[in-house]
Amino acid sequence: MVACRKRLQRYLLGEELELTATLARKDASMDPLVPEDTCKKWYTHWEQFGEGPTTTRERVELARQKAAPKGRKGKRKRVRDRPASKMTPVVKAQLIKLVDEDPTAYLDELQSRLEITTGVYVAMKTIWVCLVVDLGWTLGAYSLKAQQQDAGQREDYKQLMERLVKSPNQVMWIDETDKGANASRRKRAWRRRGKRVEISAIFDSNDINRYTMIGAANLSGFVPAACELIQRNKVEGEDDETKGTVDRERFVLYVEKILCPNLGNYDLGEDNSIVVMDNASIHKDPRVEGLINAHGARLVYLPCYSPDLNPIEHMFADYKRYLKRHVPTLGPAIAHMEALNISVGTEKVLNYYRGLDYMRVVPTAAATLTPELLVVLALYIDN
Repeated sequence: MVACRKRLQRYLLGEELELTATLARKDASMDPLVPEDTCKKWYTHWEQFGEGPTTTRERVELARQKAAPKGRKGKRKRVRDRPASKMTPVVKAQLIKLVDEDPTAYLDELQSRLEITTGVYVAMKTIWVCLVVDLGWTLGAYSLKAQQQDAGQREDYKQLMERLVKSPNQVMWIDETDKGANASRRKRAWRRRGKRVEISAIFDSNDINRYTMIGAANLSGFVPAACELIQRNKVEGEDDETKGTVDRERFVLYVEKILCPNLGNYDLGEDNSIVVMDNASIHKDPRVEGLINAHGARLVYLPCYSPDLNPIEHMFADYKRYLKRHVPTLGPAIAHMEALNISVGTEKVLNYYRGLDYMRVVPTAAATLTPELLVVLALYIDN
């Protein structure tokens, strides 16, 4: 059982991506047989407490023994479970308040806080049923929000974008992303029961798979002609502009040689005529804005600590997922070009745009009809 529990914990800690029925099969490392229902119960327990069932029992028992009064011979008396109270409207309201204050709290933490604030002892199962069944809440991933965000700056930015953007085709998003060797490495491999899988690889700090990409994206996804890869494996003294780190001089060179030829004129209502980037120091060089304005485009800086307002962050995630799937079969160069052209399409970008409340000019679904559907629609109208 110990070996099985350790394997399940590896699943829950993310070393293996999903819990499958293989956990319920006879295995050299899993003896005796553990039913699939038991594995599911362990998984649910892990969601509720962030640890395995045995660890919870040991921790709770230790806490009970410490809190128990001592008997005549100095031994601590066993503390029996107290009868649990029902979830009254007052207790439920307090539970909602506690969860709103700390959405990451585990069940036992909510239980103790609930008892402290209300004086009522409620069973953890009752708390779980109240949250999941009665309130319809679910456990899910959350995103961190920087406390340094300035609400005034964010509002000013949104109002500026509402005034400038007449069509979503005008906006081009710029940012950088680092791609290490592990970004395109698959994390799982088939293995025989009870055996480890080891794949030999050369560990090289000058690996060509390590690079920084200056990305540019618009309504159609990435703009390959405006994206540039900069390899990190630059030798000291080497004068190669395609290698090294991205500093101010390197970014200004990118803007001049790569970005500006792909920009449009804002006054003429052309596409890619509004450039949006964050407040990184390499972006704040006065030459950047001068070069962009000289080509008739406008430059807008994002508010500080506001990556959530830049949809290119989602596109970078799609790009790296595509690399992980295709680099082993296509090679890094071909997979990179395909990722720029295929990993993100207009439909995905539209979904990202709809998450931005200031992009009110997002076209409807009719604007994303495929050529085949447009032909069918034309035939239908003609008839």
